[in-house]
Amino acid sequence: MTYCRWESNSYGYHGDDGRKFYNSDKGEEYGPKFGTGDTIGACLHFGSQEIFYTKNGTKLKTAFRNVTQTSLYPTVGLHSKNEVVQINFGQSPFKYDLESFLIEEQDQRQAAVQRMQVAAGDAHQVVRSYLLHYGYGATLAAFDAAAGVEGIAHPMSNGGEDPVAATLATRQAVRQAIMSGQLTTATELLQQQCPAAVLGHTCSDEVQYQLSCQHYIELIREGCINDAMQFAQSVLAGLKTRATQRDMQLKDVVALIAYERPEESPLAHLLHLSQRELVADAVNAAVLQASGTSVGGSDGSSSNSMPFVMQSTLEVLLRQLVAAQGALREANGGMGEVFVLNNHLLPRPA
Repeated sequence: MTYCRWESNSYGYHGDDGRKFYNSDKGEEYGPKFGTGDTIGACLHFGSQEIFYTKNGTKLKTAFRNVTQTSLYPTVGLHSKNEVVQINFGQSPFKYDLESFLIEEQDQRQAAVQRMQVAAGDAHQVVRSYLLHYGYGATLAAFDAAAGVEGIAHPMSNGGEDPVAATLATRQAVRQAIMSGQLTTATELLQQQCPAAVLGHTCSDEVQYQLSCQHYIELIREGCINDAMQFAQSVLAGLKTRATQRDMQLKDVVALIAYERPEESPLAHLLHLSQRELVADAVNAAVLQASGTSVGGSDGSSSNSMPFVMQSTLEVLLRQLVAAQGALREANGGMGEVFVLNNHLLPRPA
């Protein structure tokens, strides 16, 4: 007779002797024996590629490591006639407190992260690059001052300076104007201090699209319906969207005018501050792109076609984290929990 878990690439825990089995009919010592009246749980942890068992609600030690097989199926082997088992695949609460296990595991990961040694200077630079990249000039100055670090003395100098630093003052002013709903002011600032971003650059159409849509939204917010209608006919109708997704977004923006109380409509999200922030981020990236690609290439020639990196160091790290978690899940055959970055970030202050 061939018992459960003696077959190739199978794992098991036997009740008659408490041994664990993998590709063998001899097995190894593992845990307590079990029998009539006992509740046994079998847990496959895709994240750690481990299998462990539980008995009557108590977790036993890890039984198997480096479990890379994804085509595994639960089976139960019975020894005698008329034996009966009840199987629970989650249709009723497990005897083992799985939720507490997951919380404890998350706390252990968090503690491990906090124990990691990171040089203060490195951490400062990561945060600083984010503030600098997105044009939070006042916060950056306060952050540098608190750390006793000398800030950017001349952010608008033209001596071949890094375009991220050189455009800080402009990007900060434009962001403040957008976040306060002053789209005309934002557009004038760009025309005066970074004309390439609004005219003649590969990013110009995107900037015009974002600013125009937000201008229309602000008119709706202020209740200027006639002005909004005229703006839609004279400006929005001529936007170059160049993409089906943009066409759909533009239709949603224009449709705001159809609601008597747009703040209570299905399109109310367009009136939230988060929408202004999205536009501010897009325009900020465009200013960086227009500034970064206008410098000469390695051979001294113009390099308008050369892409400019549009990410801060912090974003690169987070993207690498998401990519690594995705690769781990892919290695497990797409099984296990999907990594969602937002679930691991601190909530925004109210």
